[in-house]
Amino acid sequence: MASKIKVSTSKVSAAAAAAAAKCGVCDKGVGEKDAGIQCQLCEGWFHASCCAIEEVYKMLGKYENLHWFCNQCNNNVTKSLMSLAKMDDRINKMETEMNTMRLEYEIERTKTFMCDELESLKKKVSDTIGEARC
Repeated sequence: MASKIKVSTSKVSAAAAAAAAKCGVCDKGVGEKDAGIQCQLCEGWFHASCCAIEEVYKMLGKYENLHWFCNQCNNNVTKSLMSLAKMDDRINKMETEMNTMRLEYEIERTKTFMCDELESLKKKVSDTIGEARC
């Protein structure tokens, strides 16, 4: 869980600082004494009560690998993850097809080489037999 927003007035205007600390649901300020949580994607602040996470809010700080996204970002993350999974499947399919094509090419190249070698050997045998008859 992220810590509360710390705003330096020398770098950010008072209006920007006030807007940065407003709840993304109710538009009221999220103060240091409020149970607030920051979305890790859009970095917006939300009251735990506005997001219906009051019961789990107290435990959130205990887990470093826990990530929280607001509803809008969560929907976007879900769509993005689904798209990534589809792209990963397509990449795997393309890699399999490329490997198959590569193997088919190598087989065809080897087959051509072997046929050329066979024809060369046939010619040598034929030439050798022809010389032996003379």
